[in-house]
Amino acid sequence: MSFHVPFEVVHDIIGIGTAVAIQIKDNNRVILVEFGDKTLEFTYPGQFCFHLRATNPLIQGEILQDLARYKPNVFEIITDAKETRIRFKKSN
Repeated sequence: MSFHVPFEVVHDIIGIGTAVAIQIKDNNRVILVEFGDKTLEFTYPGQFCFHLRATNPLIQGEILQDLARYKPNVFEIITDAKETRIRFKKSN
């Protein structure tokens, strides 16, 4: 990962927050996000596919690339001129 914290994120329900740290917890990576007066913990990079996204498209694209590398049999990356997206791979 070439990006650094802090960076701005948006959660589908909670709204805008700031990612302040990425840590290892119980052999898994987690990201700590501050939303006003509370700090919440999310799985990294998994939650960036579902409920959380970086507002910076370059950071979001890199996070999705991390997710695809972490679960290569599950996800594939779609990149076009506008954005980087991730989707589940089609089963054969």
